Amino acid sequence: MGGGGDGEGSAAAAAAAAAASGQSLAEAAYTGAGKHVLLPASEVAKMTTAITQLTATVSSLQASVDRLAFAQGLDDGRQGGREEKKQRFYSFTQNAVAGGLALPLSFAVMHPVDTIKTRMQAVTTKIGGNGSFFAHARSAFQTAGMSMLQKGFLTSVAGAAPQGALRLGTYGAMQKNLDPYFDSPVFRNAIGAVVGDVASSVVKVPREVLVQRLQTGIYSSLGQAVRQILATEGPSGLFTGYVSTTLRDIPFMVVLFTSYEQFKTWKIRLTTTHHRQSDDHDSEWSDMETVLWGGISGGLAGFSTTPLDVVKTRIMTDTNRDANRKLLHHISMIVKEDGPRGLFVGAVPRAGWWFCVCSIFFACFERVRARIPGGDVQESR
Repeated sequence: MGGGGDGEGSAAAAAAAAAASGQSLAEAAYTGAGKHVLLPASEVAKMTTAITQLTATVSSLQASVDRLAFAQGLDDGRQGGREEKKQRFYSFTQNAVAGGLALPLSFAVMHPVDTIKTRMQAVTTKIGGNGSFFAHARSAFQTAGMSMLQKGFLTSVAGAAPQGALRLGTYGAMQKNLDPYFDSPVFRNAIGAVVGDVASSVVKVPREVLVQRLQTGIYSSLGQAVRQILATEGPSGLFTGYVSTTLRDIPFMVVLFTSYEQFKTWKIRLTTTHHRQSDDHDSEWSDMETVLWGGISGGLAGFSTTPLDVVKTRIMTDTNRDANRKLLHHISMIVKEDGPRGLFVGAVPRAGWWFCVCSIFFACFERVRARIPGGDVQESR
């Protein structure tokens, strides 16, 4: 029995050797148990077919193993991607404190440019018109020298602190609370920007009314401005132009924050792809990158919302109690007086002003916020 088994195994080996060496099937031979055996051609053919099928089966199994390994690698990559999508969310206090310091700083630095821009857009006949930025700057210096550019400075800076705190604190809180429910970061950022702006409008609108009337020379001091407005227009006078301001600032904030956050996302992807950045969430941008991309976001938002800013300024600086303050009325009057380009009066100074303001603001905001204890890192959708 044992010898027969050995003979059969030797026959299979001889068939394989014959197929590999190119021997004719009838000449296939092997040495087994001291005997030289010739195999029939039909047996060799059967063995060759079996070996071919076995080889195909092994190749198929190997391909399956390779596919499984590849799939495992993809799964590991997706797991890594999910880890890279972890996002640092800051607390309301961190965002509010940083916003309350960064916004007044940026407004303070750029206040003279804002004064000239406001004078270009104002409704009063002495300072109205479509003169260039430099023409209005010369007019301001000739009228009152450097003091003209300082009008409303303290009011603007003081009001910007609570405005920035409410806006950024609410914006950050909305980002964090909306994250578990929405996949789109653009959508989350847009909603957060709108809600944050509406929350800060209770401070922002009175601040702008007072500052712009001081900048245009309608009132000479903050005390006089508050007394006159309350006496002639009532408390609602401090919220003159609320609707036009809101309509201007909602698209402004959406463009500003969605573009800024999108620029940050592109930077993170680039860094992760080429440098395998670690989980240091506070080093996504250098200071210079923050200044650049924050400024570009501000410039885009400022230029694109200039028409609404022109209308808002006209409404706020019109002290006629019986004046028509409807938005469409002022749009039609501007187009009638100056043509469609009248809606873009001060567009370049406004875009430049917001570029500089946002460069300063975001650089300061990111630095201060990162140094305030608190916040948490969680997986983002």
